[in-house]
Amino acid sequence: MNPAIEVKLADAASERELRRLYSGFEQFDHLVLCVSDAKGAGPFSSLSLDELRAGFEAKFFPQFLAAKLALPHLSQTGSITLSLPFLPAPRTQEQADSRP
Repeated sequence: MNPAIEVKLADAASERELRRLYSGFEQFDHLVLCVSDAKGAGPFSSLSLDELRAGFEAKFFPQFLAAKLALPHLSQTGSITLSLPFLPAPRTQEQADSRP
């Protein structure tokens, strides 16, 4: 890996933890956020609206918070990339049962 690249892990839902993480940087050029949570996943046909809302909240708001708190540390020409891990919903119950 390029020595100029640093990989850091933090709980993106914790404002305190994000502030602590960012305080270790005077400035950075690029930030890649990848927030993961199992909520809101599953076969489309059986996914409830409440489960979907919970998944959205578990992924969207932590990324929003992490990006917002990063702004004071982001260089003028910097970028923020938001990414969500995605595992396609199984098409059949057999596929769902075979997942780890």
